[in-house]
Amino acid sequence: MLDQIYLDEILRQTGSRLPDIKAAITLLEEGYTIPFMARYRSYMLGDLNESSLGLIEDRVAQFQKLQKKKLAAVKSLEERNLLSPSLKSRLQKVLKESELEEIILPFKQKRKTKAQIAREQGLGPVCMKMLRARKGEQDPLLQVVRNFKGEAFEVQEGVCEILAEDFSQNEVIRKEVRKQMQRYGNLSVSLKKDAETGHADTYRSYYDFSKPVRYLRPYQTLAILRGNREKILNMKFTLSREENCFERCLDIFHIKGNLRHFKLIKEAARKGFQKKLLPSIEREIRAQLLESAIESSLGTFGSNLKDLLLTRPIKDRKSTRLNSSHQIISYAVFCLKKK
Repeated sequence: MLDQIYLDEILRQTGSRLPDIKAAITLLEEGYTIPFMARYRSYMLGDLNESSLGLIEDRVAQFQKLQKKKLAAVKSLEERNLLSPSLKSRLQKVLKESELEEIILPFKQKRKTKAQIAREQGLGPVCMKMLRARKGEQDPLLQVVRNFKGEAFEVQEGVCEILAEDFSQNEVIRKEVRKQMQRYGNLSVSLKKDAETGHADTYRSYYDFSKPVRYLRPYQTLAILRGNREKILNMKFTLSREENCFERCLDIFHIKGNLRHFKLIKEAARKGFQKKLLPSIEREIRAQLLESAIESSLGTFGSNLKDLLLTRPIKDRKSTRLNSSHQIISYAVFCLKKK
């Protein structure tokens, strides 16, 4: 059975009674299909109908997958002595996979980056001091340069790499940039120069295409992504208010003009914003668009199929209806040619 936090979320989404939800989950775990449950086990399910049962089945699968990822993340963090009580509490409250990825991103084991190399050289603490040092105060960077075995520019480069990585992985900053991209992002599409002309005509409508992300239609999203996957179309996301968004992120990271190394820190933040953060958020937006488009397409297909299956029998043809509680589609109409 799922943890209580997941049960409460399913309860909120369905508006049903908790005992009915638990009974439905138990039946699903025993292998019963939704049509069978709705017809032959309705006395156990209260006011739950097929639609509610379908939602519960989807959420159970989603939360079971999320729960496994949580356990794996907690185990990994414990083994590396990185799991604090506050972090564990935050992980326990997560209800979306994207939120989980956001929290554990700074702790993920990645290939060795320039920022990690700089941290191993002992440059991590100086970055924190630089973010606090005001104009007129003692220069923390100068103290490190004096004690560092390498050149001054190596110290500065290492510090910039750490600041850029920390800036791009900040959870609050990522949420802000994602929100801005969803509101003010724009998708531009063009034909690739080396695209095969035989297949390229299929995507003629998108040779010179530009549209705000929030106004993209599902069929447009699917066509553009398919064209890009077939190496026919180029895709590029842009943020119309990029500079305003960047300034907002500087405020979130407490990068003010009165810092002693304001210019250096701002340059490092801009590098993290443009080279690391924006590409990462663009990949997330692309995945969200695809998921939303597929869900919408399936809904349209289901609606069209329902109309087709409920069409009146064809004149001069015999018709029979097959009703099976063990099929995904409960009602199917077969038209037999009249002999």
